[in-house]
Amino acid sequence: MENIKNTICDLLVKRAKQYPKQNAIGSIHRDKVQFLTFKSYFETIETYSLALMNLGIKPQVKTCI
Repeated sequence: MENIKNTICDLLVKRAKQYPKQNAIGSIHRDKVQFLTFKSYFETIETYSLALMNLGIKPQVKTCI
C-alpha cells in the first residue's frame, strides 16, 4: 500500500472538485444553520489567502485570524 500524505488544503481542493454543491461547513446565525458548499468554502479561503499574500504574508508563515 502506498503511503499518501494529504494536507487539509489537498483534501479541500479534492472535495471542491468532486462535490462542489455539497455542504462543507455550517454556522448558526439567528438560530438558523447556514451552510457553505465546498465550492463557496474553497472560494472564500482562496480569497482570504490571496488577500494575505497581497499584504506580504509568505507561504508557510503562521497567522492567526
